[in-house]
Amino acid sequence: STCQPKMNCPEDISKKLWEQIQEAGFIPIETHMVHYNANRFRPYAHETQNVVSSPATIPKLFGLIKSCAGFAGVSSGNFWAALASLFPQYILFLRTDFSVKRMTSLPVWEMDVRRGYDDILVADWLDTVRG
Repeated sequence: STCQPKMNCPEDISKKLWEQIQEAGFIPIETHMVHYNANRFRPYAHETQNVVSSPATIPKLFGLIKSCAGFAGVSSGNFWAALASLFPQYILFLRTDFSVKRMTSLPVWEMDVRRGYDDILVADWLDTVRG
């Protein structure tokens, strides 16, 4: 979820993450909402649960994220909303350009999507989210 295309998670990585979240018994949802500053955005074909057509408001975004068990996302406003709404250990930062350490010292999970997909890291994150 981002309006900066260079920060987007590659589609193949996103699909693997989406599928692993589903296999773990969770319901993945793309939390991006189009707003007046948004670049052209379309969910990837596999992102069948999304709110892209919902008018964007801060209360809707925070309400959506607060209702989630965890959050996986790139550097975006939605990441900051997740950081303000969820325990940091329930957040998986998808590194595309820089480390999450530039943004917070909280114990957020991080997967560098430029280096590929790490199914073991994702499984460990999902186990943490599951509690």
